[in-house]
Amino acid sequence: MFAIVKDGSITATGNIKQLFPNTSFAGGAANADFKTAEGVMDIVQGEQKDQKYYFVTQGNIELVDGVPTQQYTNTAKRLADETIDGV
Repeated sequence: MFAIVKDGSITATGNIKQLFPNTSFAGGAANADFKTAEGVMDIVQGEQKDQKYYFVTQGNIELVDGVPTQQYTNTAKRLADETIDGV
């Protein structure tokens, strides 16, 4: 997945064909010069904790230090073998 970043914000996300439906690319892939000129960046994955211990929910794609990042919310699960003080 890619994001178009212009003026410090994400304007669109998708694959290259979705972002540029009327453009054909040699070999079916956009080259680095085209991506740079159009502000196209790879979307990186944010932190996803171990799903054995956390409910992981996908959030929005946001710029983190100028890099489009897929955000996740990690919520701790209540484990069955937990004990409460004195019980």
